[in-house]
Amino acid sequence: MATPHHQLLAKSLKIAKNKAIRGILRASDISRLHLTRLISNGWLTPILRGWYLLKQPIAKEGESTSWYSSFWDFIGIYLTHRFSESYCLSANDSLAVHLGATIIPKQLLIMVKRGGSSVVDLPFDISLMIYQETKAFPKATEIINGINVMSLSTALHRVSAQFFQKNPSEAELALKIVDQSALSRELLTGSNIASAGD
Repeated sequence: MATPHHQLLAKSLKIAKNKAIRGILRASDISRLHLTRLISNGWLTPILRGWYLLKQPIAKEGESTSWYSSFWDFIGIYLTHRFSESYCLSANDSLAVHLGATIIPKQLLIMVKRGGSSVVDLPFDISLMIYQETKAFPKATEIINGINVMSLSTALHRVSAQFFQKNPSEAELALKIVDQSALSRELLTGSNIASAGD
């Protein structure tokens, strides 16, 4: 007697849930049979080739809520898988993570120690711009919510003056919570020495 469909689906779903990390699943982590079954029943939605988001099938096709709520989880998991610890978000994007920004950027800039440059297209017109940077790669990075970022002092040192002009509230908050001695050290060791005494 054939196994009922709902039992087969339940088995596939259990395997996927055990393999997924915070709802993010790599195709290589489960068999093609389970993958196909879950996709056809609406439990998996593609993020990019070989990567899926495990979600409730009741979500409407094109529903962005589940994707946006999983965005930062995906970023940390995907970048760590590809580059281990050898990546870091740009200064602006590092600041956004430090400040707990809730707006998902249309393009995230990521520097890597090796691997060349590439653009990775994600759902809802979001992209990752990955570029190789050896000389200006931060000497140390911090991990916030599973994502490698510059320290707050390094990020503040590296952002352009335009950031302070366009984002005065965020800039003010960052300057209030940053370790002032760490920021002074950053300014004194970089090109902004004149600013350190202001």
